[in-house]
Amino acid sequence: MNRRLTEEERKRRIYSKSDVGINGTPLFIGTAGDIEDDAQIILQKCLLSSKTTKIDSEEVKGIKDPDTFIRALQVSYLDNTEVKIQYKGKRKNYTCESIGFRDGNTKAWKTFLEILQNKDHVYNLGPAHLYDKGIHKKIRNKEYENRLNLLKQINKKLKSFLTKQYNIKFPPDFKLYEPQPTKGPGVYSFKFQIPSDKPSYKTKNQALRHLKKLFSDGISNDAVQSAVETAMEAGASQDEVSKIVKDLVLSQPEYDATKDEPDSDDENKEVD
Repeated sequence: MNRRLTEEERKRRIYSKSDVGINGTPLFIGTAGDIEDDAQIILQKCLLSSKTTKIDSEEVKGIKDPDTFIRALQVSYLDNTEVKIQYKGKRKNYTCESIGFRDGNTKAWKTFLEILQNKDHVYNLGPAHLYDKGIHKKIRNKEYENRLNLLKQINKKLKSFLTKQYNIKFPPDFKLYEPQPTKGPGVYSFKFQIPSDKPSYKTKNQALRHLKKLFSDGISNDAVQSAVETAMEAGASQDEVSKIVKDLVLSQPEYDATKDEPDSDDENKEVD
C-alpha cells in the first residue's frame, strides 16, 4: 500500500533539529501543520542573519585606533543614491543625503560612486604639474586641483558621518584615503574595503526575481538566505518575501515516501 510522508516526517527530512530560530526556538515544529507553517519555517531560517544586520555603535567604542576601524569597514555601491556600509558582518544602507551629501547629483557624490564602481577602486588625480611651452616652466594642473578638492570633500563628509554613526574620533588631519605608488603618481584609494565579488541588485524586482529563481532551482539554504537579505536590502518588505516563499512552497510537489520503499514483490524475489 502506498504511503506518503506525514507533515511531521517531511519536515524532519527538510530541517535539521539543530536549527534554531531568531529567538532561540527550534525551527523544526514537531506537530503537523499546514503549508503555511512550512513557508514560515523557511522564511524564518532565511531571515536569521538579516535580523542581526543593524549596526551597533557599542561594538566600536573600544576601538581607539581609527585606522584599524577604517580598514575593517566595508563600503559597497548599491545604486546612484545609496551605498551599503558593513562592519563586523552588520550592515545598513545609507542614502547620499544621510551621509551628508546634498543630493545624488553633486560632483563629490558622483566621484565617490565612481571610485566604488571602478575595477581597481582607485582615483587618479593625474599629473600635479604641466609644462607650459609658452613660458617654458611648470604650472599647477587645474584638473589635478579640482579632482583633489573633490577627494577632500568626500573625505570630510565621510569622516563626519562615521564619527556620528560609530562614535569614532578621527585626528583633524586623518585621511580615509592613501596613495597607491605602485599604480603611478597621483593615484589614491580608500583605506576601507570595497568588495567586488558579490553582485548587487539595483531594484527590488530584480532581487525578488533572483530569489524566486534560486528557490525554484533548489539551491542551498545559504544561497537562498543571501538572496533574501539582498531582496530586503533592495527594498522588499518581509511580507513580500514571505509571500514568495509561501507560493514557492505551495508549488513544490509533495514527497512520495513510496519512492524510497521497495515494492513487496521485489522483496520476495530470489537473487540468482
